[in-house]
Amino acid sequence: MASRTMAPKRRARGQAVTEFALIAPVFLFVLLSLIELGRAVYYTQILDSAVRDATRYAIVHGFESACPSGPLPPKGAKPNTCDPTGSVHVIPTLKQRAVGVVNTSGAGFVAHAKWCDTTALEAGTSMCGDALACGDWAGAGDPYPLGDGDNGRSQMVSVCVSYSYESLFKSFLPIPDFTVSGRSNLVVNH
Repeated sequence: MASRTMAPKRRARGQAVTEFALIAPVFLFVLLSLIELGRAVYYTQILDSAVRDATRYAIVHGFESACPSGPLPPKGAKPNTCDPTGSVHVIPTLKQRAVGVVNTSGAGFVAHAKWCDTTALEAGTSMCGDALACGDWAGAGDPYPLGDGDNGRSQMVSVCVSYSYESLFKSFLPIPDFTVSGRSNLVVNH
C-alpha cells in the first residue's frame, strides 16, 4: 500500500524539476538583461551629470578667474598658463565626477572641451562644428580643436564625452558594445 501513495509524489517532484529546467534559462536571460539595461542607464546618467559639472567648472573659471580654463580673450593677447585647453582641470573634473564608470583613463573614454563664439554660432559661421553632436571633435581633421571662441563673457563652453560600453555578461548575452555619450553647452556669464 505504501508504494501506491509514493508514486504520485515522485512524479510531481520530477515534473517540478523539469519545469524549472525549462524556465530557468529564460528567467536568467531576462534577469541578466535587466541588470545590463540598468547599468547602461546608470552610465548614461552619470556621464550626463559629469559633463554638466565639467562645463560648469569651465564657465566659472573664465578669464576673470585666478586660474582660468580655456583660451583667454582677446585671441592671441597673453597665453593662458593655468589650463589653456581644459585638459588640466575641466576634463579631470569630468573624470572625477564619472563615479562608477569603469576605466575613465582607457581608450574607450574620450572627452573634449571647446570654447565657441556665440555670435558665430547664431550666424551659422562657427568653426566649432555641430553644437548638438560630438562628431569627430579634436580629431586629426579638426582645424579648431579648441573652438573659435575664448573664455570671455557671452562665449559658449561645450564639453563632450563618449564612452565605449561593454557588457558584463558578454559570454551569456548577445549584447554588442555601444557608445554612451553626454554633452553640455553653457555660456560664460562673468
